[in-house]
Amino acid sequence: MTGDGVFAQYQRTSRTITGGRLVTLLAEDGETWLNLDTVKAIQSMASQAGATFVLIWDEETMAVQFRHNDPPAAAFQPIWPNHGLFIGTMKLMTV
Repeated sequence: MTGDGVFAQYQRTSRTITGGRLVTLLAEDGETWLNLDTVKAIQSMASQAGATFVLIWDEETMAVQFRHNDPPAAAFQPIWPNHGLFIGTMKLMTV
């Protein structure tokens, strides 16, 4: 996962009780669209509960997991019905 323009917005909140930072990546209409291959790759990663991934955002590198305790951990919608471009959200937490 890279943060070089792929997602429109990067949000961080304060630490949770477990010590991880919440990270929410948004692909919003009019700002960022994801193609079907990217959506499938993200969904495949999100299906691996407990797996850790490397997220690179600007010059910051962090280990993250999908937030399955805050469903949906990843959700996408086509920008038009039956279209190959999507908007959506990925909910992550640093580990």
